[in-house]
Amino acid sequence: MFGEKSQSSLIIIVGIISVVAILWIFIIYKQANDTKLFLKNIKISKIQEYLEMFKGYSKNSLILSVHKSTIQIAQKGGNTKSIRSWICTEPVYPKVNEMRYFLSDSTKKIYNPYLLKANKSKQMEDITIIIDPSTCIDYDVKDSNVMDRKNDEKFNVGAYGSHIYINYDFDSANSTNSIYEEIEKDRFWYMYRIFREWSEENTLKKYICRDCMKLICKCDTPGKCGETCIELDKCINASLDKALNDLKTKFDKYVSCNYNRNCCYQEKQSCGDVIGCKSWDDPPECNKCNLEPSGNLCINGELKFSPIKKSYYYKEYEILKMSNPTDEEDECSDKKVEMWNTVKATTEAVFSCIDKKYVLSSPEKYIKFNVHVRMSLQSRQCYSQGDCTCEWSCKIDPTTGKCEDGSEPKCQKCVPKELVGHWCTECRKINTNTGSEPPQGSTPNQGNQPSTIQTSNIQWSYPIYSGSFQEIFDQIKSELGLNVNLYDDCVGIPDWAWCWVTSGCNGFGVYCKFNVLQSSSEDKLNKLFRHELAHVIQSQFSCYSAAQSEWGADFYAGSNYYNLKLSDSSCMKATEIAALLLQKGCSEEDIKDGAFCKISALEKCSYIKQIDFC
Repeated sequence: MFGEKSQSSLIIIVGIISVVAILWIFIIYKQANDTKLFLKNIKISKIQEYLEMFKGYSKNSLILSVHKSTIQIAQKGGNTKSIRSWICTEPVYPKVNEMRYFLSDSTKKIYNPYLLKANKSKQMEDITIIIDPSTCIDYDVKDSNVMDRKNDEKFNVGAYGSHIYINYDFDSANSTNSIYEEIEKDRFWYMYRIFREWSEENTLKKYICRDCMKLICKCDTPGKCGETCIELDKCINASLDKALNDLKTKFDKYVSCNYNRNCCYQEKQSCGDVIGCKSWDDPPECNKCNLEPSGNLCINGELKFSPIKKSYYYKEYEILKMSNPTDEEDECSDKKVEMWNTVKATTEAVFSCIDKKYVLSSPEKYIKFNVHVRMSLQSRQCYSQGDCTCEWSCKIDPTTGKCEDGSEPKCQKCVPKELVGHWCTECRKINTNTGSEPPQGSTPNQGNQPSTIQTSNIQWSYPIYSGSFQEIFDQIKSELGLNVNLYDDCVGIPDWAWCWVTSGCNGFGVYCKFNVLQSSSEDKLNKLFRHELAHVIQSQFSCYSAAQSEWGADFYAGSNYYNLKLSDSSCMKATEIAALLLQKGCSEEDIKDGAFCKISALEKCSYIKQIDFC
């Protein structure tokens, strides 16, 4: 009996031991799995920490790269090599998308080496970090926002195409490394906006055309201004000073500016066919125009070309019908011969402005914006006249004033009284009616003898041109720097009008009745075309009313086609309206600008808005 009991007890004990062993093994196994899971979670946590750490590193690297790039590109005025030209006689400033391209390219070249440095950092705990370089840096700004001052002190930059790969003890993770960051306290686009506004105004051209070109008449030898034409040299410096002051007044108190003139050259020649104060395209010296072509923009990793489109809305205008002129007798006593020189001058300068409002994360600390300017001009100056006399059909008896045979002498030809062969023109009638100073910086005293009339203490001065109606139109158009054509009527101009400025069957232009123009005097054609081309200039701005538009064209051209009033005044002509505006405190400059519907003038001289038809 005892033996059987012992055997049963042994079986029970073995069973208990087996259960305990199984439980122990299970617990050990579970603990091992829990440990593995715990360790895996630690790995995942570490990988996540490294991902966040290197994304933060990439973000900071992008900010540093943007600061360095804005400083570098500003120093070159938008180029990457030589300082970019913003004015080559006319404005050639870089568009916003051009600046974006060079900024993006520069930033990518600075940013990607930062990322590659992370790959070379010391590896710890068997962790390997690999960061791919960025394929696209995009400055997310657009022209309208820049010019509306929305990006003066902040703007957004995106970096795309980069990835982060992390390996840790046979575990790995990867993530995109795209960043979109707001850059604050960086006034690159503020500096760009001010320089662009200044370039568009191009006051340097106005000053040199108005004040300096005539001084070349006193200089006999071509060459460097400081050696051959001292007065011109002084005037060029004074004009640069004025242009610099115009620039300074646009910036706030944190920005200081100066300029460095590189060179100045002048020459002149007899006669010539230059009309107005225009560009001199091939000067032998001072002839740099530094323009560096940009490429396509990348947007969020994709290449995209973003051209800026500009369109204008043109209003239609008409003039009142004028009576046909009568032919005037050809008398030599009313005619003159004319002489002039085509004078030429060119200069270069670099304008520099430094902004000290904020310190950027770069060794240079501050943005210094440099802009190259070249002004190469030519115009008619040194004007003189000579009297004409008749070349008679017979030998005149001085006692009778008739031919020796008693017949009436006939004037066969008008010839100069002296210096035959010296003059630039044949004998012709010189008109002395009202003229105008061309807008946008053109200088008076160009073309034929300028006429001046003092009306309401405001003087306009412009040439009276001769030739066919097409030649007169082309000369005035060229003087004003306009790109518009003259077309024969195909739009149905009514009987009471001669011309319309409209978008007609041939596109935007000046449409006129050619059959009427062919029988019109040169005086009337000059006034007519100046009136119509004034409307073309107005179409680039915004006239307050049709009455203001016609007043401005009449005032500029001296045409007096309309009867107008100012508020409750009596009916009067355009010049009388100008006199009344002057009495009310409007400046001469604002009245002239108001004639072309410039918004700034309408704000300063609000009385112009009260002009109405009678």
